[in-house]
Amino acid sequence: MAHPPPFVVPSLVSLCSLVLCEHPHRIGSSLELAPPEVLQQLLTLMISRRRLDVASFSMLNLPQLHSLNLQNYHKLPSRLLGALNCPNLTQLNLSGTAIEAATLLHILVSCTRLERLSVAGCQLSSRVLLAVAQLPSLQSLDLSGVQIDSGLSPLRRCTSLTSLALTRQSLADDTIAECLAPLVSLAKLDLSFCPLIENQSLAVVASLPFLQTLSLSHCSSVSDSGLEALLDGSPSLRCLNVCQCFALSTEMLNRIPIALGQRLHGLSVANLAAVTSETIATVAQHSPSVRELNISGCLSLSGEDVAPLGRCRNLRILDARLCSLSEDVTVAQLAAGCASLRVLNLDMCPLSDRGLREMLAAATRLRSLSLWACRTVTESALESFFERRHTRLSRVNLRASSLASDAALAALSCCPRLQVADLSDCVDISDSGVVRLAEGCPALLSLSLVGCVALTNAGLASLCAGCRRLQRLSVRNCINISDEGGVSIASCLYLEHLDASGLALTELSLSPILRSCRRLVTVELVACACGPLLLSELVDDAAVAPCLSLLDVRCCQLVHAMDAAAATFARPGLKILHTHPHVQSPPRPNPRPLPNSPSHTPLSQSPLLLPVPPPPDPLSPLLPPSPPP
Repeated sequence: MAHPPPFVVPSLVSLCSLVLCEHPHRIGSSLELAPPEVLQQLLTLMISRRRLDVASFSMLNLPQLHSLNLQNYHKLPSRLLGALNCPNLTQLNLSGTAIEAATLLHILVSCTRLERLSVAGCQLSSRVLLAVAQLPSLQSLDLSGVQIDSGLSPLRRCTSLTSLALTRQSLADDTIAECLAPLVSLAKLDLSFCPLIENQSLAVVASLPFLQTLSLSHCSSVSDSGLEALLDGSPSLRCLNVCQCFALSTEMLNRIPIALGQRLHGLSVANLAAVTSETIATVAQHSPSVRELNISGCLSLSGEDVAPLGRCRNLRILDARLCSLSEDVTVAQLAAGCASLRVLNLDMCPLSDRGLREMLAAATRLRSLSLWACRTVTESALESFFERRHTRLSRVNLRASSLASDAALAALSCCPRLQVADLSDCVDISDSGVVRLAEGCPALLSLSLVGCVALTNAGLASLCAGCRRLQRLSVRNCINISDEGGVSIASCLYLEHLDASGLALTELSLSPILRSCRRLVTVELVACACGPLLLSELVDDAAVAPCLSLLDVRCCQLVHAMDAAAATFARPGLKILHTHPHVQSPPRPNPRPLPNSPSHTPLSQSPLLLPVPPPPDPLSPLLPPSPPP
């Protein structure tokens, strides 16, 4: 049996922060004398656990506050945000908050020391953009998905910007070029999903002397001439993303490693048919120090074509989804360069047991492994890998793979630091494999068992008893789970997201879950047999799941529309999705964007296999959430 990771004794400050987070009504005016690091830690805890409300809003107006992250936080009304007055604030993230333009303008006028600002998806006006341009210390700005009819011309005054994201902008090519020309300090620039970007803008980008990271993903109008001017005029360029730039030719793609040479650290050429074996060979020859490479969706590449990457000894992130890595000899050559790999993605690759075994044997520093829909390998390819006790492995994706079985889970239990596992649609997984996983991986934070029809109540009970730190759990369509097993979910006191759709659960199990799991934010109960008592009596009690913001009870025949409306009225901050023949169902909110979403993620960041919750604080086992009164 694998030993759990060493436990770190929390400090007294951390313990006090947790107590105040669980009991925000105890927060008084004494916080004005608190050190900045103590206030910052307490505020981060309250926001991450959705405990920041109107009563504790006074925390946001303390002078020692330096950083505030309210991304996708809809609990605070816009009128309160308008009263925000933090003169020493340097970092502010309001992405996805749907804040009004007038409120945002008031915040920018009062917070003049901002260095990092993110307003992705917010409503901006020309006056707001002028206020942004007047911030003298602004270095990082995220305007992803923000549509401004008046253009981006005020940004020309932000000469101190080092990072700028303009994802999904529909501005004309000459408008963006005029905006970028004065920003000579830019080091990171994201122009992904900008359909009107053409070669004229790239000529201006090439004149930026300190540009290191550039993303042109899904810019279909970029052609060879524009990219050639960029490569010739960018002396500091190190990371380049040209994913789905279909106008680029094979000759131009081959020229990228030749032009950048040893300074090339990251390259993404995903889903480009122009990528050939010559492209890979050029990368291995001219840029052997490359650290991140994305060749996913390059269907013409075979194992023999990818084999030269074995000379890239510093390769840390490799995404080779949909590549035909079926030849054992060439895969062995590729494995020679896997010693430094941290992230490996081989989704839907036709691998053999021998090839996968040799590649994993060389990747001794691997932290993230994805083998989604790999149906040509068996669990024997994983046994020798996991039995070496790879304590650094923290994420595994075996969704719909033929190698996901009870034997594979027994081998996976030798990874005590495993935090995220996706085992969806693995029909061969039964209770015995889940029990071994719970015994060997007590640090699990996120687990998906969607469609594991062989899982029963006994297996779920063992899982919840062994993995007490679970924050995300999905048992959708596990048809053999009933109220008897659902009650065991109530022992996961740190659970924030639960998907129990398609199960035969009633109020007998849902009531203990909502009363015990006080940190629940979203609960999905689509097509469950939950009765009206769940909404009318449980949701009306403020002590039941106080952080709950989304309850999905669509297609639950026993939940009446009037009861759902009454529950929504009793708790205004709760959104209830309900389908009724005579009442139009409210639209489902957009899913929360992933931290490393491919639409706006810099290439230098590691890709995530699953939505990963933040790591648990070490004080959690010492001081669990207080029970409801």
